[in-house]
Amino acid sequence: MTEDGEDEGNADGEDAEDSATGNGGETPEKRFMHARAYQMEKRMGKGHRKGKRGGSRFTRTAFGSGAQICQLTTQLPPAGPQSASVTIGNQPIVTDLEKFNGPVYWYVPSMASAGQGQCETATVRHYPDAAALTAHPVIPGHPSYHLGEDNTNPKRPFVNVDHVYEVKYLGDFFDLMVDSNSFTCAQFNAFFMATDSLNQRGDKSFARLQTLWDQIPSVRDPKFAGTDSVLNMFKGKGLGAHEWKTEFGTDDEALQYLNLVAAAVDMTNIPAIAAQHQLSNQAVYNAFLGIDTLLANPQGCPPAPPQPPHGLNWADAYSSYMSSKISTDNEKVSAVISIMANDKYPNGKTVFTSTTDKQGSLNSIGKGKQLVIDLSRTEERSV
Repeated sequence: MTEDGEDEGNADGEDAEDSATGNGGETPEKRFMHARAYQMEKRMGKGHRKGKRGGSRFTRTAFGSGAQICQLTTQLPPAGPQSASVTIGNQPIVTDLEKFNGPVYWYVPSMASAGQGQCETATVRHYPDAAALTAHPVIPGHPSYHLGEDNTNPKRPFVNVDHVYEVKYLGDFFDLMVDSNSFTCAQFNAFFMATDSLNQRGDKSFARLQTLWDQIPSVRDPKFAGTDSVLNMFKGKGLGAHEWKTEFGTDDEALQYLNLVAAAVDMTNIPAIAAQHQLSNQAVYNAFLGIDTLLANPQGCPPAPPQPPHGLNWADAYSSYMSSKISTDNEKVSAVISIMANDKYPNGKTVFTSTTDKQGSLNSIGKGKQLVIDLSRTEERSV
């Protein structure tokens, strides 16, 4: 499998300054300060490969993750097979997002405490424009948001542009289809890398496979959301773009992580954001319907076309994949919340050092955990 570019929520993967993450005498009410969450995510991202993203473009040149790897090629007589690729179009940069018709922005954590002596928790707040977002600090005691990453001030929270529909979905689907061995690479390239009027811009035709990739949001179809960078990262985890963390160094870190899981779940349920995902998913499905129409009405005497496994057509195979994918991702989110809610890993080890005091009453850690658990249980991701 070859893919240049991964949706990483713009995590730069660099070390954070120790002073930004140490306790520093902070009270329990300061546990969930956003800058600390930002620094934690930077540490977690260290060493993770960042794909090449020339001009914010994501490119695939092959599919498959098992024994069969299908390199994309196109027939260009008389030269013969030529290397080929499919590419997602440019995405808007943060400062241009509001210029486009249709995107939603800005969704960031809002810190609040449910009561005196309880930990602050992050819930999602909507700002309708960048002026409102950057005019004053959203999080008390911290600088206001920066539009795009601010390398000069690592403590300053920033927002970025989010593909609400994960860019890896379509590639993962075709990896699965190739791995099924239901067709050969020659069949795949002969059909999907053929060019026709299905995807023509101006006087230039593009491969049928590119038609599908063109349904993923880009500046031509700007179904994006402007979100807090850390929430974006956790949303990506919830949609399968990254692995969940399962071990924590301190109670504070575990509580903070659980809080951000709950906030990210909350964000994906916001109707305006869920709609962006649903519209993009429907557009990809409609494009597969077009693929099935071409297969049902062949021109001339083409070679045997590629067929998905289990006798499905391409639109139904994609729909089945997405239903299974969303269900699996939801189960993973639920598992993470369940582990932390029950305070026990599968190996029997406890997540938190202690959640009660000597009298058996909830201490600050226990109260913080219960507050976040109550929040997370009221949300079920619907996208």
